[in-house]
Amino acid sequence: MRENDPRRGAALLLSMVFLAVVALLIITATVNRNIMASRNLHRGFYKIQADWLAHSAVEQALDVIKGSGDDVTPSKREFSEKIASVFVGEDPFDDTNEGDNDPRIITAEYSYQISNLGEDLLKQDEAKGFLISARCNIPYRLTKLTSIQTRICAFSADNGWKVRPLVSK
Repeated sequence: MRENDPRRGAALLLSMVFLAVVALLIITATVNRNIMASRNLHRGFYKIQADWLAHSAVEQALDVIKGSGDDVTPSKREFSEKIASVFVGEDPFDDTNEGDNDPRIITAEYSYQISNLGEDLLKQDEAKGFLISARCNIPYRLTKLTSIQTRICAFSADNGWKVRPLVSK
């Protein structure tokens, strides 16, 4: 081969292009994986928030039942709670926020319903009981994250009003 041959660096150039394409694919895959992990983490925060708000609706229904004495009637109540998204790197004391019009604030809706419970779902030591259904919806992207909890609230002479799962594990 002569020194001035134009094909002399063709193999080197092709291998450099191939390595650049492989590196670009690896970088793209890594960035995509990190973005998806971030979205799943963000979604997980909202799911935990929905679970806790549904749990708080169960607790509020229990307070209604305990406060009603013997005059417990089936009822339903709905709530809305403003929750804010978490943004890393922003100053929480920034004076430029828009208050209630801030697009980062999300309104979560949650509710409970108290229903009569059939005698077949009561345990032997329980005198009366109610079924509590709690639900929470939190808007997330183009959908809603929903948490539903169903509990039995039963009264026994020994323990008073207690909440237990509908299905025992």
